[in-house]
Amino acid sequence: MKQTFKIYYKLRFGELEDTGFEYIKSLTEEDALKKFARMNKIKMTKFKSVSDWEWEDGLWTGFFKSINKVSEIPCPHCNGTSLIHQ
Repeated sequence: MKQTFKIYYKLRFGELEDTGFEYIKSLTEEDALKKFARMNKIKMTKFKSVSDWEWEDGLWTGFFKSINKVSEIPCPHCNGTSLIHQ
């Protein structure tokens, strides 16, 4: 059964910084990281560990921060038409 993972990353442009995250459904944490790497065109053979990951996102440079398993629950306010990640 697929689980949902929340992958946090940091974007940097000069002295500006921003953070972001992606929700990825996958069987394992490792598979989620591989999907994230493909989405961001990160060549995994180039880096020994995810803490070394660095990629270009336009003018910004992205850096991996962390990954967490999250659960999904139906939204009680909209009668379950959307999901809440916890």
